Amino acid sequence: MHRSILPRAALLLPLAGLPWSSGAQDALQSPGSIAERVRQFLQGQQASATASVEVEVDTPDPRLRLPLCERSLAAFLPPAGKTSGRVTVGVRCGGSVPWTLYVPAQVRLLDRVVVARRAFPRGTLIRAQDLALERRDLARESRGYFLHPEEVSGKLAARNIAGGAVLSPGLLDRPLAVTRGDQVSIVAELGGVVARMQGRALESGSRGERIRVLTLGSGKELKARVVSAGRVKIDR
Repeated sequence: MHRSILPRAALLLPLAGLPWSSGAQDALQSPGSIAERVRQFLQGQQASATASVEVEVDTPDPRLRLPLCERSLAAFLPPAGKTSGRVTVGVRCGGSVPWTLYVPAQVRLLDRVVVARRAFPRGTLIRAQDLALERRDLARESRGYFLHPEEVSGKLAARNIAGGAVLSPGLLDRPLAVTRGDQVSIVAELGGVVARMQGRALESGSRGERIRVLTLGSGKELKARVVSAGRVKIDR
């Protein structure tokens, strides 16, 4: 899709010697060819993307009468330029009458991501049936996303989540396997010998997290890794 608007950036270019409207019969570069070069360039930037790519280029205003370039147009990204979302691409002619133009465009990366089928109050355990896959623009999901429901199922809502929201890592917590004050089984392995003792959790933690525990026998405070519900392990 092409839209005929004048890119504001074009007004800042050193094109003082180029007419906007005249009766000159000199060969001119068509706005469509510039837009097509931008489209090809942006498609190439996303060649390795697994998502579907849609590129919409703002066709330069036809009143901008640029001399026909006798060389292939070169497209490039400005410094710190992006390749998805709302972008700007430079197009340069290196011919006998050189010129440079900056053209805005929109790049959408479309893929099916995990969304909430319903609203989740904070602390809700999210199950597979609570999830759906919907096609969204990944370029707009700056906070992250998931492509597979199993990556989300079994986690907790870290805050209130609206129905239809794209689920991102920041919206989710792992469920607690140990809660502060719980009695836990402490496992320690040293030199092939496994020792077990009873303790009490001084902190809450999810699987894989390290928490403080207190041994009930000696009253010693230790750091242990949560391995399952009610079970922690001392890593040596």
